[in-house]
Amino acid sequence: MYELSWDSLKTTVMKGILPLDITVQVITSKKISTDEGPESRYRLMLWDGDTVFKNALLLSSTLPLPDKHSIIRIGTDTLPADSKESAIRKMTKGDQESFAYMFHHYELVKEGSTVNTKLTRPTTPRLQGQGKGGNPPLSTPPNSGRPTDAAPQIRPRLGQAAAAASGSTNREAVKRNLEESFPSPKRQNTGGATNNNTAPDRKGGSRGGDGGGVEATHKVAAVNPHMNRFTLKVRVSQKRGIREISNSRWQGKVISCVLSDSSGDIQISAFNTEAETLNESIENDKSYLITGASVKPVRDTRYNTTGHNFELGWTVQTRVTGPLIAERVGVNYNFTNIANIKDLAADKSCDVCAFVQETGDLVEFRSRADRDLKKREITLADDSDGGSSITLTLWDKMAVNFKDQSKVITLKGAKVGEWNNVKNLSMGFTGSYEVEPDHPRVHDLVEWSSQLHPTQSQAPSQLNNLSLSGSEDFTTIQELKDELMAHKGEKRCRLFGYAVKINSENLFYRAHTPPDGSRCWKKVSESSKKGLYECGKCGKRNIPKCDTTLKYNVRLNVADFSSNNWCNMFDAVSLFNKDAEEMHELMNQDIDLYEKQISSRTMIPMVFKVSAKIETYNDSPRLKVIVHEVNELNWTGREEGKVDWKDVVRHQIAEVHAIESQLGVAHDIEVGTTWGDSIDI
Repeated sequence: MYELSWDSLKTTVMKGILPLDITVQVITSKKISTDEGPESRYRLMLWDGDTVFKNALLLSSTLPLPDKHSIIRIGTDTLPADSKESAIRKMTKGDQESFAYMFHHYELVKEGSTVNTKLTRPTTPRLQGQGKGGNPPLSTPPNSGRPTDAAPQIRPRLGQAAAAASGSTNREAVKRNLEESFPSPKRQNTGGATNNNTAPDRKGGSRGGDGGGVEATHKVAAVNPHMNRFTLKVRVSQKRGIREISNSRWQGKVISCVLSDSSGDIQISAFNTEAETLNESIENDKSYLITGASVKPVRDTRYNTTGHNFELGWTVQTRVTGPLIAERVGVNYNFTNIANIKDLAADKSCDVCAFVQETGDLVEFRSRADRDLKKREITLADDSDGGSSITLTLWDKMAVNFKDQSKVITLKGAKVGEWNNVKNLSMGFTGSYEVEPDHPRVHDLVEWSSQLHPTQSQAPSQLNNLSLSGSEDFTTIQELKDELMAHKGEKRCRLFGYAVKINSENLFYRAHTPPDGSRCWKKVSESSKKGLYECGKCGKRNIPKCDTTLKYNVRLNVADFSSNNWCNMFDAVSLFNKDAEEMHELMNQDIDLYEKQISSRTMIPMVFKVSAKIETYNDSPRLKVIVHEVNELNWTGREEGKVDWKDVVRHQIAEVHAIESQLGVAHDIEVGTTWGDSIDI
C-alpha cells in the first residue's frame, strides 16, 4: 500500500508554509505554454489523501511532467545541492486569500501507471478482541500533537485479549503498545509535515515548518517557573553574536535575544555549546515555535530590559520550528512620544515611533578600547507637543545597512542616553526597528510627515531636559539666538517681522517623485540623455520628467525690531500664493512680472512659523532657521487664513510688562493710562 503524508498540504502550503519533506499524489498535470526563460512550467493538482491543492507550479528544464496518479516527494529537505529554492507566493482575489507553491525539484516515488488510482487514507482495522459490543482494545489514541503523516497502526499482541481479565497484565500491555507506537520526545521530529523517513533536526529545530500542526500553548506574559510544558509562538529581535567572557568567576560563551508576541517580551539566553545551537537555529525579525526552554527569575535588570519577571534558558531539550512564513508574529510596542523622553532616566529603554527627518553619514573610528566601530546619527521627529525631535545613534551593522530616509520607523528597545544635558537615543548593540509596519500610530505619522518638506534638515522642534517650549509661542530673533546659544537644542516658534530680502535666483529645484508612491523628493540632475534625469539618493537613472516635480528652495532675510537672519523656505506657497510650477511658468513667460511678484512680498508685516537650531559653520556657531509657513495679519477680522493682529499685540504687551518689571516701573503709574483705554484687545 502506497502511503502519503496525510494532511500535509493543509498544514503547509495552504497556510503559506514551505514543506520540509512530504509525499503527495499528482491528480492532474498540465504544461503551461510560455516563452519566458529556459525552464518549462507545469501546473499540478496535488492530493495528500484528504485535501486537493490546485496552485502548485513546477519549473524545471530537466525533469519530465509527472503522470496522473504519480506519487512524488517534495520539500526543502529533499533538494539537491544545485537546485533552486522553493517559494511561496500569496494570491489575493477580492476578500479571498490563497497561496501558490513553486518548486524546481521532485523525487518520483511511484509512477502513475503503477498506482492507477486516487489514494485515500486507510481506515484503521478493528483490533483483535474488539467485537461487537466487546471491550475496547488495550491501546491509547494517537496524540493530537504528533505529526499526522502516516500514523502507525497499533497491533494487539498475542494473548492480549486473554490478558484483559487481569488488571496488571492490562497495564503491561498498554505500556508496550505506547512504547511501540509513540517514541520518546527525544526521538521525535519537531519540524513541519514530513514523511516517515525524515530524521530529526540535530540542531534543535527545523526549517520553514509549521510545527506539524502544533500551536502555541501559552503567551509570553504568562510564562512562569511553575509551568511544566509550554510552546511559544514568538518573533525574535535584539539577537547579537556570540560573546566570549573570561573573568575570575566564569569563562565561556554566551548569547541572548528577545522573544516577543502580542502579550509582551521575554529574554532567552544560552551558554557554551547551547549558545552555538541558538545562534544557528534562529534569526532576527523572524517567527518561530519554541518549546522545551527552562524558566528562571531575572537576576539583574541591567542586562534584561524586557520588563518580564522571568527569563528563558536554552537547554538540550529546546526545540525550534520555523521560520514561520505565514502569520508572522507582530511586535508588541509600548510607544513613548519623543516629547516625553526628556522625563526618562538615562540607560532606560523605550519604544518609539518616529519619522526619519535627517540621515547622517556613516562614521568609522577606533574606540579607546582599541575596537573598530561604526556609527550613524539620524534625526527622528514626531507630532508630540506640536512637533518634537531627537537624535538616534545607530551602531555597527544597523548603521551600515540603514537606508530608510524620509520613512516612518518603529524602534523596539532603544536606549536613552544624555550628553550635555540633552537626551538622545542609541540602538545597535541592543534593540531593533521596523520600517512602516501596519500600526495605527505609524499611519498617523505617515500622514503627518507628508506635510513636512523632505529636504528640510531642521527637525520640527527641540528636545532636551531643560524643557524648552515646543509650542509655537511668539519670540524675537535675538531671543531665539540667545536661548539656543545658551542651551543648544532646537525650537519651534513664531516670529513677527518682515521679509526684507528674497533672493530671486535658484528659487526652484526639481525633485524625484517615484510613481510607486514612495517618498524620495531629493534633487535630481539632468541625465546624459535629453529629457531624462538621475537621482543620487535612489541611484535610479533615466527618470522621465513625469516622475519629477518642481519644489521651492527660497532664501529670504527676515527681520524684526531686535535683529535679522537669513532663512530657508521649502514650501513657499503661503509666501507667493502660487506653487512652484506656477512661479516657474511666470518666470519663463515674463521675467519682469516674476521679479515684481517676488518684491511685492517684501516689507509686509507677517507672522513666520519657524524652527531653529544652532549649527557650526567654519568653527563658528550660526543660527539656522527654517520657515514653514507665513501669514499676513488680519486687520479687519473678516479675512480668513490670516493671523489676528490682536495676537501680535498681546505678545508685545507682555514684552512691555516684562521690561517694566525689570526696570521696576509701571506705565499706568507713570503715564496714568492702561492698555484697555487705548486699544480693545
